[in-house]
Amino acid sequence: HIRGDNNVVIGNYVGTDSSGAVAGVGNTAQGIRVNSTADGNTIGGINAAYANIIAGNNNDGIDHRSTGTANSFLRNSIYSNGNIGIDLANDGLGANNGAGGVTPNDAGDVDPGANNLMNFPVITSAAEVAGTLNVDFDLDVIPAGTYRIEFFTNPSGADGSGNGEGEVYQSTLSIVHAGAGLESFSHSFAGSAGDIVTATGTLCTDGTCTAFLGTSEFSNAFTAVVAPTVVNSTRDVSDLVAGNGVCDTGALNTQGATECTLRAAIEEVNAFAGADTIEFDIPTSELGYLAAPLSYTISLGSDYPAISEQVNIDGATQPDFPGTPIIVMDGTSAGAAHALQLAAGSDSSTVRGLVINNFTSRAIHLVSSSNIIVGNWLGLDVDGVTAAANGRHNLSIFAGSNNNTIGGTLVTDRNVISASDEAGMIIQGDNNDVIGNYIGTNSSGAVTTVGNTFTGVRLESNANNNTIGGTTVPSRNIIAGNGFDGIRHNGTGVANSFLGNSIHSNSLRGIDLGGDGVTANDAGDPDPGANNLLNFSELNSATAASGNVTVDFGLDVPAGDYRIEFFTNPSGADGSGYGEGEVFTSTVNIVHAGGGSQNFIHIFPGAIGDIITATTTLCTNGSCNAFLGTSEFSQFVTAAAPNVVKRAFWQDGTPIPSGVDIPSGVEFKYLLYINNTGGAMTDVSVRDVLDVAFLYQTPSIQVDNSVLSCALVTCDPGEEAAIFTAVDGATVLTDATGDDVVSYGALTIDAGDEYVANLQLDIGGNAVWAILFSVTMP
Repeated sequence: HIRGDNNVVIGNYVGTDSSGAVAGVGNTAQGIRVNSTADGNTIGGINAAYANIIAGNNNDGIDHRSTGTANSFLRNSIYSNGNIGIDLANDGLGANNGAGGVTPNDAGDVDPGANNLMNFPVITSAAEVAGTLNVDFDLDVIPAGTYRIEFFTNPSGADGSGNGEGEVYQSTLSIVHAGAGLESFSHSFAGSAGDIVTATGTLCTDGTCTAFLGTSEFSNAFTAVVAPTVVNSTRDVSDLVAGNGVCDTGALNTQGATECTLRAAIEEVNAFAGADTIEFDIPTSELGYLAAPLSYTISLGSDYPAISEQVNIDGATQPDFPGTPIIVMDGTSAGAAHALQLAAGSDSSTVRGLVINNFTSRAIHLVSSSNIIVGNWLGLDVDGVTAAANGRHNLSIFAGSNNNTIGGTLVTDRNVISASDEAGMIIQGDNNDVIGNYIGTNSSGAVTTVGNTFTGVRLESNANNNTIGGTTVPSRNIIAGNGFDGIRHNGTGVANSFLGNSIHSNSLRGIDLGGDGVTANDAGDPDPGANNLLNFSELNSATAASGNVTVDFGLDVPAGDYRIEFFTNPSGADGSGYGEGEVFTSTVNIVHAGGGSQNFIHIFPGAIGDIITATTTLCTNGSCNAFLGTSEFSQFVTAAAPNVVKRAFWQDGTPIPSGVDIPSGVEFKYLLYINNTGGAMTDVSVRDVLDVAFLYQTPSIQVDNSVLSCALVTCDPGEEAAIFTAVDGATVLTDATGDDVVSYGALTIDAGDEYVANLQLDIGGNAVWAILFSVTMP
């Protein structure tokens, strides 16, 4: 507790044990309190031996609550205190300033108080280059003069306030400030990415900075990152001294700056352990620049070294990046080469915003795991429509390369993977996600002439638990226009799920398990193979009415929970009669008991003429939020108007078989019914024109909508008998047009208001609507 002036506190442990460790023996309040009018005191000093350790106290490290203005705190180790490291004005955690005890900087630094409430430095960046931290900071102080800026790192972590403390003193910079507003400065010292950097400012009495007039609170805490390597040339030249931490070919680029090529940048990445970032700032004066279409082409003379360290290659950092990739890697002259290979050691890397084309081998080859590949155009030119094929697969994920993400849910994350001379993508690893991409199309998702020569996506070997697509709209891929299948699943892998994708206009199947064409369903579904050759749904019928389609389908699979996805195909049905699935339309989760085929009904928006297909995906649980593999596409059915069934009955309700001769003058009944297995139908019209050989018995029309729909689209004889009984007990209508929903006139039974002025006919959901009327043979 300091109340006097010009005292010096040096070389002490305040709040720690005798070894200087935080051990639960901190002071109950502050470590050091500067109180009353205390002035001119120094805690610490400019020599290392003078530094105090002030740590483990329950309140602030140093609490400066006096009106004194020249108390200086220099080079101390201040950390792990209950409140902030240095608190000017004792406004602590209870202060109503929204900063947890930190006194906010004020413009011009004019506020009075302890140490004149000197503004602290504001760190704006801290980046490592080859073991050196380059720190940028701003300072707004008065008076004009020389200031000592001390820098600290905090291995015990940042203070909860977001500003210091300062655990380990690192370096000092003396600056001259004009005292007329915010000024910016930089300083470098030894350090690493991940270091939490803080700083203080202390006013010096003169330019020598050997005597002092007060210290600020600690700055904001800033976590240092790896400084990006910035490619500024389109040339293909190696680094002059690989491993010195500086991307430098030994030449200058066209703007006279130290030249950094992409090859040199990759060589530097490989030379240093830890995560690195490669950004781009290529001037328009470089060879390979085009104004239209905007692009910067790097023409490789040979393949790049395989990348063996974590790296983020970000073509979207080019200053004139328009939202689509403009950094082009052209392999025309590279010989037998991959464009980029992420080899062992490069786990968790990112490749973004590149156009990669004209290589004899793969555009991107993944050997490592947990990588992110987003926003690239592979196999196309920079215009997004012109094929510039890579000789092998555009993207390969090799065995052992797991947990990669290809694409994303943002438009800027979408990869376009097209025009390969082989497959668009192969997957041999596990747990990879392929989401939101265009595979086989141009950059707008249209089918032109840029499809991959073979399959869009091919799974090989023992690839397991991969997901292509997803249950949300942004995660779905377009896989279209490819020379073989949309997705071909070779090998013995299982639990590979294909969800919500638009798969169409491929030359062979939409999804092919086993690579042998349509795999027929088998009873009980016991057959092994790719995705266990999961049986697809058997679509029995699709009935369209009132803006909805009702699909009746069967499924023979082991017991479990399943997600059934339905698609329409406006481009037409596949020639095989099965699949594909162009427009995702609806999904339903079902529970299957196993033991044979079960029938289900699903209703979703649609219209007459819709060409409908489906896939089946096994779920891990009843919520169907995780999946264990998808089938091939079902056969297609075309949605049709509701089927009107017509049956003849004797008066007592006995069915009259087809081919029976009915004597003249004998009265019998016709039953017309619609088995509505879906939701309510509105404004339906039905017309039945009698043969002149029959004589209608007037009035005899009866209608009913009370019987529940039959189990299948086609009712069995017992169900038809129940329908007859129900309608035979209904009130007989008048036959008059406009009085009821059904009328008779000119040998015609009319139901609904389409043809005549009857009342509107609405049919209840999941119910049978029936008409019964009597006729005789003349």
